[in-house]
Amino acid sequence: MCSLRRCVERCCGWGAGGAREPLITPAPSNPPGTAAELGATTAGGGLANLIEGLSCIPAAGVQFPDSPASVIIFGSRKDVQPIAVARVKRAMAANPSCDVLVTGTSAEARAIEAALVNDAGLDRQRLHVDEWARTTEDNARWAASKLRRLGKIEAPCVLVTFPVLTASAVAALEAHGLQRMHVSPAFAPAEVDEQLGGKVAQGWVEAKAQQQQANEWAGKPKTPPKLRIIVEASSTNSGENGKFAWALMQSLGGDVASARTLVVVKAALMERRALCTLRKNIRDAMRAEAMAFPTPILVPFAPTVAELDATGVVQLAAAEYSRLETYSGPEPAKKHFLDLDDDDAGSVPLGPEGAELERSVSAQQCAQRARELEQLGGTLTLDDVRRLAPSCTEEELTGVRADAVLCFGDPTDLSAPVRAAEALALSGAHLLVVSGAFGPKGPHALRAEVEAQAARDGAEPWRHTRKWAGLAAPWPMELPGPEGAVEVDPKKVAEPRAARFLTEADCYLELALGELERRGFFEGGPLGKLERADVSIERDS
Repeated sequence: MCSLRRCVERCCGWGAGGAREPLITPAPSNPPGTAAELGATTAGGGLANLIEGLSCIPAAGVQFPDSPASVIIFGSRKDVQPIAVARVKRAMAANPSCDVLVTGTSAEARAIEAALVNDAGLDRQRLHVDEWARTTEDNARWAASKLRRLGKIEAPCVLVTFPVLTASAVAALEAHGLQRMHVSPAFAPAEVDEQLGGKVAQGWVEAKAQQQQANEWAGKPKTPPKLRIIVEASSTNSGENGKFAWALMQSLGGDVASARTLVVVKAALMERRALCTLRKNIRDAMRAEAMAFPTPILVPFAPTVAELDATGVVQLAAAEYSRLETYSGPEPAKKHFLDLDDDDAGSVPLGPEGAELERSVSAQQCAQRARELEQLGGTLTLDDVRRLAPSCTEEELTGVRADAVLCFGDPTDLSAPVRAAEALALSGAHLLVVSGAFGPKGPHALRAEVEAQAARDGAEPWRHTRKWAGLAAPWPMELPGPEGAVEVDPKKVAEPRAARFLTEADCYLELALGELERRGFFEGGPLGKLERADVSIERDS
C-alpha cells in the first residue's frame, strides 16, 4: 500500500464510529467504469488505491448509522446526485426526523435539491440548502453551523461527496466541530458512474492526496479573515432579526460567538425596537443555556432622523410608538422590555457609558404619545427622537472598541446599510452581521433602488457583492413572487427556497459594500488594506 494511502487512512480514522450497519461491501472484482478501473494505467492500480483511501470507506464497505440524525451532501460532480438520493431514502427510512443539508454552488445545490424532492420525495421542511459555497471550507463551515442550530452537532451523520473529495470534507468538518466518530462517509469508489462525470485525472487525485497528507483542503484559511461579513437571510420581522442573528453568531463559534461589544444599526426611528428585541433575545438565550460569560454591551448607532421625509416622519413615529406598546408583556413577571435600565433582571448593558440616552419608556407612555402624534397637527420632538432613535455620536463610536456591527433590514429604508458601513469605518470592528429576509411586501423596493443606483453610476448592479463574495455573474437570485403578491408563509415552511430568494439582507449587503468602497475602507481603513482573500462573506438561510 502506498504511503499516501496509509496517511489518508489514518486521517480518515477508519474503524472509528461504533456499531454501524454495512451498506455496501467491496466487489469481488473491479466492475467496468469504476474508480478501480481508472487506475489500471498506473503500476499496481496506484490511482485506485488513492481514490479508495480518499473515500474514507473502510474495508468492510460503507458503514451506515442505525439512526442518522442528518445527511450532509457536498455538491460537486453529477454522480453525487443519485448517491445522495439513495442515501437520503435510506436515512429517512431509518429516522423520519433526519435533516438533510445540501451545500454547494447555486447550480450544484439546486440540482441536488431537485433530485431529492423529485426522486427521493423529501419533505422540504427537512431540507436545508446553501447556495453560496465555493470551497470545501465553505461547505463545512455552513454545515457545522446549521447542525449546531438544529441541535445535531454531536449526533451521527451521513456524508455524501465525491470519493476523491471525502477525506478533505471529513477533515474540514472535524475542524469545525464535528467528531470523526459521528461522520459516516457514504460514497464508495465502486459507485462512481463514469457516464455522469466520474472520470478523474490522475494528477488531480494525487494532488488531493498530497493535500490531505498536509491536512489541507480547498479554502482552508491560512490566517483568519481581517473582515468577516455574515448574511442572515431567514428572519422576517424585528423579533426574528435579533433571535436569528444572535443564534447564528453563537453557532459559528470562535470570535464570532464571543463578540461582546455590538454596534446595533436599524432604520431611523426603529433603533429602539432593534435594541429591545435583540436585548431580549440575547437575555432569553443566555438564560436558557445557563451561559456564564459576560453579557454583551449593545451600542446604538441610528441613522439621523433629519434624512427622513418630513411629511411622513410623524406618521412613522406614531406607528413606531404603537408597535413598541405591543411589545409589553401582560404578565407582571415579564414586564415590558422597553426599560433599558432593568439590569437587576439580568438585562444586556447599553453603551457607551455617559451617552445621553432616554433608557426608560413605559408601554403607557408609548400609547399616549402615539395618540398625540396621530392627532391633526402633531409634531415630532427631540424627546421623540431620543426615545425612538437612541444613538451614540460618531465621536463616541470612535472611542468604542467594537467587536461587531449588527444591521437589521427594512423593506424600504436605505440609510441603515450606509450607517452600518460608517460604523465599521469608525469602530474598527472585524465583523458585520446583516439580517433580514423579507416581509409581506418582499424586497422589491430595495432591489429596485440597488439597481437604480448602479444605473446612475453607469455600472453593473450587484457588482460589489460579486466582487467581494467571489460570486459568478449573473448572480442567480430570484424574487419571492410578483410585486404586490408576495407570500411569506410558504417561504418559512419551504426553508430551502430561502437560499435562492433575494432578501433585504442581500440588498443591504450590496449597499454597505458600495459605501465601504466609496469611503476607501478597503484601501486604507482601520483594518488596513484589504484584498479579496482578507474578506470572508458567508450567507446563511
